[in-house]
Amino acid sequence: MRLLRLAHAGIVLTVMAAGVVGLSRQASSAAPSQTSIEAALPAALKAGASPLDHPLKNNDEQYARARAELPEDYYTLYRIVERISRANSLNSRPWRVVISPEYDINAFATDVNLLAFYNGLLDQIDGDPNALACVVGHEMAHHTEEHIALAEADREMRLQTLREEALAEVTAEEEDLEDDLRQMGVGEWVSGNAGRITSIAGRQAGGIGGLVGGIIGGQIRRDRQRRLEAAVERVNTIYEAKEAQFLAEETERNHSHEFEADQVGYQYMVRAGFDPQGCNTMLGALNRIPGSQRDSATHPAIPSRIGAVDAMEIQYPVATLQAEGNANLAAHPTALTYDLSRDGGSLRVNSQMGSRDIDDLLPQ
Repeated sequence: MRLLRLAHAGIVLTVMAAGVVGLSRQASSAAPSQTSIEAALPAALKAGASPLDHPLKNNDEQYARARAELPEDYYTLYRIVERISRANSLNSRPWRVVISPEYDINAFATDVNLLAFYNGLLDQIDGDPNALACVVGHEMAHHTEEHIALAEADREMRLQTLREEALAEVTAEEEDLEDDLRQMGVGEWVSGNAGRITSIAGRQAGGIGGLVGGIIGGQIRRDRQRRLEAAVERVNTIYEAKEAQFLAEETERNHSHEFEADQVGYQYMVRAGFDPQGCNTMLGALNRIPGSQRDSATHPAIPSRIGAVDAMEIQYPVATLQAEGNANLAAHPTALTYDLSRDGGSLRVNSQMGSRDIDDLLPQ
């Protein structure tokens, strides 16, 4: 058994991701850098030479070349992604594969057709290609079903909009207090740089009382101060209710996406000829992770997912799915090729068009 693996220099992914198995959707760990991937791949591939530059006689030769050129884990993932792609007619697009060096039991789908796998997950299901195929199918389903999560910046913009709505509701009722609220630095709260407006007011000279005292005095000042304090609390209360609803809806959507990715991914891997028991093996490994027995904001509890997968074996008969997959494989008989992605950061499993030179398409 070859033990060659990629070097583990890393870069930080800056987008949110749809994760298959872990307890968090955040792509919190680093994916291998361009340098580490290039160091692991053969010189011909790094130079940009396509396998189509040297046509192979059959799929066996293509797979033999891949086994000789690719590190073991990348070879296994290439074979699984390539097979699932053709068996499900998902080969009109390229797929990108990357392995993250951290020992986290997770995988995620993000960016443009990127499938990322942590070393910890690969280690826990090492030697079981059926379990790994279940993970691959799940991650591909996140892409095909368009589940990729909001980028962190987009998510914060949604929350900022909710803060603006809360402020607008109160100032519509208390128009004469709008300028006072603005002077309190409410804009900083709206932009997300503070948790509650009152925390900003406390940083002003004398707090709300000092602010109002600089405007008017006497009994009118005290009445206005009480109204301003009540307005501040109302803005906070309205926003907290909006935020809670947003987070609840986000959690419900995340759980729905995970169940759907399990369902679609299950069909993908079985059509490709993998044993559906691989999904039970994979989920069983996850079920041993502390905390996985409970719902999280991004993933439903693993026991719930296990129950749903068990039901799929009845809902989607294996023989039917395999027949569909065999028909697709017959329609797409040629193994997909591979290259280093143009950004140098991942292994690209090419589409059915391969990595063709213009002269192949337009001969002289």
